[in-house]
Amino acid sequence: MLKGMREWGRVYANEWMKLLRRRRLWVTLLLGAIVLAGLSYISWSQHKSQVEHNSLAAQEKYLQQEKSRLSDLQKQLKQGASEEEKTNMVDEMEDLKESIASMEDELANQRELVSGDWKKILTEENKEIKHDMNETGESDQLEDNYGQETLMLNQYHLDNDIRPLPRWEGSAFSSTSDLLTLTSVIFLPMLVVILVADMVSGETTSGTIKLLLVRPVSRFTILMGKWLVTLSATIVLTLAFCAILLGLQLLLFGSEGADQPQMVGVTYTFEQMILEGENTPQTVATGHYDDAQIIPQYQFILGSIGLVTLAMMAVATITFFASTWFQSAMVSTGIAFGMVIVGSILTQVIGSGKWLLWLFSLYLNPAHLWTGEMSMGLEFPITLETGLIVLAIWTVISLLLSIIRFQRKDILQA
Repeated sequence: MLKGMREWGRVYANEWMKLLRRRRLWVTLLLGAIVLAGLSYISWSQHKSQVEHNSLAAQEKYLQQEKSRLSDLQKQLKQGASEEEKTNMVDEMEDLKESIASMEDELANQRELVSGDWKKILTEENKEIKHDMNETGESDQLEDNYGQETLMLNQYHLDNDIRPLPRWEGSAFSSTSDLLTLTSVIFLPMLVVILVADMVSGETTSGTIKLLLVRPVSRFTILMGKWLVTLSATIVLTLAFCAILLGLQLLLFGSEGADQPQMVGVTYTFEQMILEGENTPQTVATGHYDDAQIIPQYQFILGSIGLVTLAMMAVATITFFASTWFQSAMVSTGIAFGMVIVGSILTQVIGSGKWLLWLFSLYLNPAHLWTGEMSMGLEFPITLETGLIVLAIWTVISLLLSIIRFQRKDILQA
């Protein structure tokens, strides 16, 4: 037993040393650094644009523009015009008055949320939501779902004395969540593929795999050592990527927003209904909030990073399978790239169908399962547990096929 553990340890350490000497590692790190810097710059630019167009100052500017337009129309009306022009101006003035009244109410609420009695605003909003939900019919089920979620989030703010962030204010945590969604589907899996696609095929191509097999170590031990290094390298890469991403967002946005609420654990059921005014059945979603939880944003981000890491471990094992089955490092890398890209395209283009649930590429960002967003997008009840089980099945099958292939193929005569 002890001897076996020592053999595993030696193989593991040896594979790590070889990985550190590979050019692919440094290419992966360079690509990751470039993308992280670029994404952070884009995120910050979008935030600045959001503040410029939606802040209190911007809203006040738009309000003044509407009032100026109304004043101009009133002056034109007094100066005289044709009946048709008068009718058009009166209609436009009525629309402007409604718009101004709405903007003034919204601006007053936003001022209260930013620096006034925000609890009063949320309490009144909750009363309105409860009233609307009591009158909700089947055709308003989507609004009912939104109202229930808003009601719970507002209550969380009130119970925990957490002032909501203004809608135009971004945070490091919301920005990190958005960027994780963007990178976990294609870019991060690509980095994993680049890093580990030649773990076996690279040595088969160069012939150095023969030097390993002539040693008094079983093929199983050699392969498992390579697989464990594959997983370890993937974990380090993913955690480092996510940590640097979060660190850059904290540097740009600051730590404000860490305690803002995030709802997770919402599940949905779907049924076909003929809604009022429609001739054909429509898919109607019903949200179930009995097991839903509200957690701080920082906890959600940490959980999302953990889930993305699990997904990348599955991608790494699938890539390891390709590396074991194909002798050429170039071919194994291309096959692994193809599986990730084609899977992502299928999930994006087709977007529905129960068979999609078995594609690993559907679960590269499991946080969407956690929040229920994926279930709503697919219009099919699917949970986080289901996604993790599918990833586990892909991982186990890929590893078993790798073991079978490596044990049976004639490497020494290749």
